[in-house]
Amino acid sequence: MKRALTQSEERVLRLCHHDMGGHSIKEAAAILHAGESCVETLLASAKKKAPQLFPILTQLQHTIIRLWRLGADEKAIIKNLEIDANILKKELKFLKKYNFITKIPGIIPYYPSMDNHVKEKF
Repeated sequence: MKRALTQSEERVLRLCHHDMGGHSIKEAAAILHAGESCVETLLASAKKKAPQLFPILTQLQHTIIRLWRLGADEKAIIKNLEIDANILKKELKFLKKYNFITKIPGIIPYYPSMDNHVKEKF
């Protein structure tokens, strides 16, 4: 069976993807002893081959999702993460655009891929 991604693309993806390593491009470059442009090029190539794995979230975005799904509202997230309201607004807009969060805190969005995990349907 032929691999979709090269080993280098897979390694960079594992380092940077929010569900795996969660490192920034700069951190991944340091770990790999490579330039940031090399990491960016590998991620761009991986995105062409496996677009379903993108976008890759930042650590801040991933933390916002976690807090949102726990039911935290915007004020609580701002206080907890000590960030500006405008930054949160920008991040929430991005996360909603890609359906990472719903409009209501504490509600987890539905994805068809979740069907295999459903034990009982109503």
